[in-house]
Amino acid sequence: MTTTQEENECGPDQDLQLQTIDLCREAPGYSRIEKLRAIVEAKSFMEIEGVPVDMQSANVVVQVYDRLNEANRAALMNRPTITSVIDVAWRVVARSSKRSK
Repeated sequence: MTTTQEENECGPDQDLQLQTIDLCREAPGYSRIEKLRAIVEAKSFMEIEGVPVDMQSANVVVQVYDRLNEANRAALMNRPTITSVIDVAWRVVARSSKRSK
C-alpha cells in the first residue's frame, strides 16, 4: 500500500480530530469554551486544567453557554475551576428538566 492510499483511508475527518485533540492538550492560550467545543467536535475526552472532561459534560456546558446572555456567559466562564463550570451547567440542565415535566 502506498502512502497516498493510506492517507485516503485515514480521511480528512480523522486529521481534523487529531488537530482538535492537539488544540485541547497543547494550547494554553485558548479559552475554556473553545477547548470544550473541541472536545465535543472530537467526540472524546481530554484534560482541561488538569481535570478530565468527558464529551457529555463538555456538550452540556457548550449548550448551556450558547443559550446564556453575555453577562451570564462571562459569569459562567469566570468561575474559579472547570469543575465548578461543569457543576453549574449540570444544575441548570437539571432545573430545566424539572420545569418541563
